[in-house]
Amino acid sequence: MAAMNFEQFGRAQAAAMDSMLAVSRDLAAQVEKVAMLQFEAGRQALEAAQALAAVRDAEGFAAWQASTLQLGVEQVSDNARQQYAVLVEMRNVLAEAVRQSAAESTQQVQAGIERLVSEAPEGLTPFFAALRDGFNTQLAAMENFGRLGAQVDALTGTSQLIAQAAEAAPRKRAPARRKVV
Repeated sequence: MAAMNFEQFGRAQAAAMDSMLAVSRDLAAQVEKVAMLQFEAGRQALEAAQALAAVRDAEGFAAWQASTLQLGVEQVSDNARQQYAVLVEMRNVLAEAVRQSAAESTQQVQAGIERLVSEAPEGLTPFFAALRDGFNTQLAAMENFGRLGAQVDALTGTSQLIAQAAEAAPRKRAPARRKVV
């Protein structure tokens, strides 16, 4: 019967393992980026808390508030944008992995059908032809669905909105600070 021999199975498993390792490395890099962003946010919050703890009077609190609070809000929003961008990158890595896996699976199923057709008795040819046609119809429908999704994305501008949300907002120039005497 049409079965994968040991050598073919070994090559397929090696390729699948290589693909899985590549996706794992990409995802680990994204997780590392998120961890570094969170670490940096925690460090900035600790510095702000230490500066607040050093405040001894109302004027010092006003100075801390003017210098640290606005900068902190900007840093938090910038950090959130960067984390969102990393999460979008993660989504893209996973989507590409799924797309590659689906393409490889499709090729394997098509190769299996072709092996069955070549080894099948003469009377089963119409059955396998119908099976092949049905499979090809499903593939065409999935490709059309993918194109439709891309068209909807292009019409709605979702990708551009995601990219804009991930971009840093233009920084406002801080007002000049005056010494309090």
